[in-house]
Amino acid sequence: MLIDEAYYVPASISIIDNGTDPNYVHPPFGKYMMALSILMFGDNSTGWRFFPVVLGSLSASILYLLGRRCYGTFVGIISAFFLIIDPMAYTMSRLAMLDIFLMFFVIISSFLLIEEKYLLSAIAFSLACGIKFIGILPIVAAILFLIYRKQSKQIWKFLILPFIFMLLIYLPFIIRNSFSDWIENILFVINWHITLSAEHPSISHPYGWLFNLDPFPVANSENPIMISANPFLYPMVIPFSAYLIYTGYKGKLNYNQIYPVFWFLLTYIPFFLLPRETQYIFYLLPSVPAMLLIVSYGILQVFLKLLEE
Repeated sequence: MLIDEAYYVPASISIIDNGTDPNYVHPPFGKYMMALSILMFGDNSTGWRFFPVVLGSLSASILYLLGRRCYGTFVGIISAFFLIIDPMAYTMSRLAMLDIFLMFFVIISSFLLIEEKYLLSAIAFSLACGIKFIGILPIVAAILFLIYRKQSKQIWKFLILPFIFMLLIYLPFIIRNSFSDWIENILFVINWHITLSAEHPSISHPYGWLFNLDPFPVANSENPIMISANPFLYPMVIPFSAYLIYTGYKGKLNYNQIYPVFWFLLTYIPFFLLPRETQYIFYLLPSVPAMLLIVSYGILQVFLKLLEE
């Protein structure tokens, strides 16, 4: 087992053996999925990493559909290709960690949101929350987008369904203890996530994530595997996001074309605001698909402008 796999794999096995999840700092849904794959393939590397590989692979296909829906076929193809070769997504798709689950459900939630399948989108966002509590950030992005799109009557689905789903996946804990114990546990964990300040050699601050400052080592060897950003593509998201905001303000974009900016900003900027000092570069992963959509669109626009000249 590599790095944080040492937390999630034993937790998944404990769910199988005892019906309990000792890894209380994250919701159990992702570990339920790992437990299922361990039951299917055994307590081995295949069982641990089956769903990360599958969901990581499917993410590129869904991102293509989302890119095509927002910006057209070319952007769909480019963004899917960028995700396939993305160093962070590629590495995380080979590890029994929760972040690739979160990225997948955020992509499919976003696709359903753009397709105006609001109930299904809210359900998928609920699954994202069931992976990591930070899954609430894409929900906030979706809610603000719905307000921008003048679809406020749909917001209740994105508020109520995640709460109902969290109740369901924590039902074993609530039955063994009590509802008040569950609320107390949730509040403790949220405070832990917001304020954690533990020492770690690979701590990385959000301002450096786009530029691949402090990549996260997965395995120590002569040629270590690193969880890395793409310092060539990621920084482009800043000017291209500004361009999309400006053209959107001028009324030159439709609603769908501006959505990836909501997604990127609301899943990245909050990390600058948290008092938490212990942060890692792979926290950026749920933002990566939005960034690649924005960058793909921006590159295509630059290319078209050059052709016009």
